[in-house]
Amino acid sequence: MLERRHLDAIVAVAETGSVTAASRRLHVVQQALSRTVADAERLAGLRIFERAPRGMRVTGAGRRVVASARAALGAIEQVRAAARAVLVDADTVRVGLADCGVAALGQRSAFLALRDRGVATVPVPVPIVRHLEGVRDGRLDVGFALGFTDAVRARAGDDVAVHVLADAPAVGAMLPAWHPLAAQPSVDPAALSDLPLLEWPRALVPDEVDHILARLGEAGWRGSLGPAIEDGMVIGQMIAAGAGWAYVSDTYDGLLPPSLVVRPLTRGAGAP
Repeated sequence: MLERRHLDAIVAVAETGSVTAASRRLHVVQQALSRTVADAERLAGLRIFERAPRGMRVTGAGRRVVASARAALGAIEQVRAAARAVLVDADTVRVGLADCGVAALGQRSAFLALRDRGVATVPVPVPIVRHLEGVRDGRLDVGFALGFTDAVRARAGDDVAVHVLADAPAVGAMLPAWHPLAAQPSVDPAALSDLPLLEWPRALVPDEVDHILARLGEAGWRGSLGPAIEDGMVIGQMIAAGAGWAYVSDTYDGLLPPSLVVRPLTRGAGAP
């Protein structure tokens, strides 16, 4: 999985246009930064940059990775700020473990921010889909939620503070990298009708699941639902094994292992 150092390197090279300038910005040795970029491309499974006459240029496929890296870094800073503002006076903070996407990066940032403030942290193995109720019932001090912002805030109510870490439309299909559809730049939802859709349990996130199914149906998807799963890592493993696909935010793009890819969902010339 891509780490913070990969994200910093990707964004710095994209914004400065060269490894030399990016290494000065990040205060790292140029050769080390080149290795980090190469490692990021290996993990992403595609070429993010290509050599240009005056430095490095982002490839067409790499633009989505760069955008996702910026979103992830923004989420990390949001978590750090929230930890400093809300949790500075706590002695011990129980942080729910996040197992997927930007939330996993946010979790790591939360641990680092709290450690920097001298606050002891205790990781609690609660599935991310149950973090909200964990904060409400006192099992967790910090949790993470995936879903549409309004729906998350409605479930949180007035007794749980919600900070938006990443705001992106859920328009991607997570697929196994070996699947024929993964080779396409975008995927028509109707073409996914033969694959089961792997989703979170509807009882826990009903608004999100109903909204996603409605959008997919409007876009021509006529598939079936696979088993409801609470663990994001298990969903990823099942997809890599060919057991189905998942409907995810495009912030996942570039943050997955080589066995998985995210492709935009389209319906003709438009998004579902």
